[in-house]
Amino acid sequence: MAANVHTPSGVLTEMPYYQGVGLGLINTQTRVTLLGHNPNIGAGAAADVWVPGGNYNFLASAIQLELLSDNAADTVAGTGAITITVSGLDGNYNPISEVVTLNGLTPVSTANKFLRVNLLTVASAGTGRTNAGNITVRGVSSGPTVGYIEAGYSFGRTAVYTVPAGFTLFLLSAVFSVVSPNGAGVNAAVFSFFSRLSTGVNRIPIEFNVTSTAPYRHDAQEGVLFNQKTDFAIRVTNTAQAATNVLAAAECVLIANGALL
Repeated sequence: MAANVHTPSGVLTEMPYYQGVGLGLINTQTRVTLLGHNPNIGAGAAADVWVPGGNYNFLASAIQLELLSDNAADTVAGTGAITITVSGLDGNYNPISEVVTLNGLTPVSTANKFLRVNLLTVASAGTGRTNAGNITVRGVSSGPTVGYIEAGYSFGRTAVYTVPAGFTLFLLSAVFSVVSPNGAGVNAAVFSFFSRLSTGVNRIPIEFNVTSTAPYRHDAQEGVLFNQKTDFAIRVTNTAQAATNVLAAAECVLIANGALL
């Protein structure tokens, strides 16, 4: 698929559609990549693909958040992460972003209130070049966890996303992978596209049975559509063994609703 796009110099050119979106040359469309990891799902259990495990905590209202590490090196004077960019949505489902300076094991609060956290990244770090410890993002005063960055990754590996107001998300492809515990033989997990509509209704329209012998890629040629204010998660609905370790990713395009008219 190709698209005619204007380069920064104003030249009209044709290039692969997804390349144009990824380079930011189509001003009504943005690439969204979800990368998730859940290292420990129980046998027969259900859980979203994010490190803390269980189902993701979708907040009922916008709240102030706090960030902390389990390693004292994640601070201004340390060798680990110094600042974290928190990107998400405010109480009206509008995009919001904030850079927070870490203070090691001591929680640091955001200035803004967040309804959703869609992306966490290490914005700056010391000589270690990444976060030394596991970084938790939660409601203030030990509230519900809504984000997590594993030590050494500099990125919150959470396959969860909420569509901003005024936009539509098209999921174009997804990849699922299952790891067998050592010596446990072939393992398997059932992955699904979970969504929660703005009306409060939960949906699981499709499931994929994946074994540890090979990852599985699902291409949605026409795209799987998620409307504004919809919560989306890649959710494991069943596993074959205890301590199942899974990875999942999704490539999406976020399109302004005005561009669909």
